[in-house]
This record gives sequence, C-alpha cells and structure tokens, in this order.
Amino acid sequence: MNMNEDKMKSLLDMLDHKEQYTDAEMECILNDKETLAIYETIVMVKQALQPTGTQETRFLQHQTTIWKAASVAILFVVGVLCYAAFHFIGGQSYEELSAPTSPIAISQAEKEEANKEKEGVAIPKTVIFENKTLREVLAQMSDTYKVNVRYKEEGLANLRLYFNWNPSEDIHDVLTLLNSFEHFHLELEGNTIVVSQ
Repeated sequence: MNMNEDKMKSLLDMLDHKEQYTDAEMECILNDKETLAIYETIVMVKQALQPTGTQETRFLQHQTTIWKAASVAILFVVGVLCYAAFHFIGGQSYEELSAPTSPIAISQAEKEEANKEKEGVAIPKTVIFENKTLREVLAQMSDTYKVNVRYKEEGLANLRLYFNWNPSEDIHDVLTLLNSFEHFHLELEGNTIVVSQ
C-alpha cells in the first residue's frame, strides 16, 4: 500500500467518523496539499447537495484562511528574492545576460588561460564599467589598444553605460559588442575609433 492510499483511507475514515477526530487530528491529516484538495472537492460536492453550514465547511474556511496567509508570505519572499536578484545582476549589460555561452567556448577559454598561467604571461582581468561615460570607457580601451578616439558629435562622449570588458579580446570583437548599444556606433578607421550616432 503506498502513501496516497494511506492518506485517502485516513481522509475517508475522518469524513465517515468525524466525531472520533479532534480538530488537531483533522488539521494534521489535511496538512498534505493533495489530501486537502480531495477534501475540498468532497466538501464542495456535499455543499452542493446540502447547502447548510456544517463542521466541514467551517474547518475548510479555517484551512483556506491559513493557505491564503501562507500564499501572501510566499509571494513576499519571492518578491524580495526577485528584487535582490535584479540588483545583483544590475551591473551586467543585457547582452551579457542574454548571450548564450557554449561549454566548448568556456573549455577553450579555460585552456588558453591555463596555458598563459603556465607560460607566466599576465592574464588581463575583466574591467567592469558601471554607469561610466563612453569617454571614460573608450579612453581606457584606447590606451590598451593604442588607438585614438574621435567623436563626430561631442554629446555622445557623455552617454553613460554598463559594460564588462576583457582587455584580452580583439578590438574588433569589443567594438561589435559595444555597437549593440542603441545610441551610438563605433567604427575603426585605421588607427582611430570613430564615434557616430
């Protein structure tokens, strides 16, 4: 006999001989969601057939109030967790969060990093730009890649963005990532990054 049959037998026995059960014993039996759902169905059928206020309906109302309170508490906790998660990942760009990462690419990157460590080559760390101007971002990149920056419209330099940059990446790949932002376009012309709208 499995657990579901035991629960069902206990529920049916409780319904047939409710005078033998205390409120605490009934509550213990109905603590299981499946059992409570079956109990609610049986009570609703009985109510449809006899629309009088019985002990089962009063007990069911008590259980419903408990479940409503528990649901509100669960929703509150989920809301707090969502809020925390939003602020935790808030420093990452939409492109980073939505870009799929293949296990093969990760494995290859890990192998390259391990080889560089063996050879004693300094591994550049990811630079995180949080609410920085485009001028600040491109100034640091231009120093690393040894290129100049020219703005076709000076106001573009003051645009703020969130961006994670790996200095070991090729400049063309980095510019492609930055071009996924909507308000500016970057193009490498010779030894100069040209910023336009």
